[in-house]
Amino acid sequence: MLELFTKKSVFQGNDEIQQLDAIYRIMGTPTTDVWPGLTDMPWYELMKPAEIHSSQFRKYFDKFVSRYALEGHHSSSRQISISGSTRTCRATACL
Repeated sequence: MLELFTKKSVFQGNDEIQQLDAIYRIMGTPTTDVWPGLTDMPWYELMKPAEIHSSQFRKYFDKFVSRYALEGHHSSSRQISISGSTRTCRATACL
């Protein structure tokens, strides 16, 4: 949905590493606080981020999306949450 407003890919990367870096730079680097079990995932040690980033989601997208969309139940940031356990599924977001 955000790509409709911005008219470009939200997380642009040429390969898997660049894709992850783009996600981290916008959504923030995942931690075990927001994603329990993160460090137990396969390949984590090889793919863990080199830098720690805080979330820049609102900074980039508040000019495209209303405050309600950013913070509310149908929140864009919840739909693209880094942790699968806190991510709002598409069906729930449409309710």
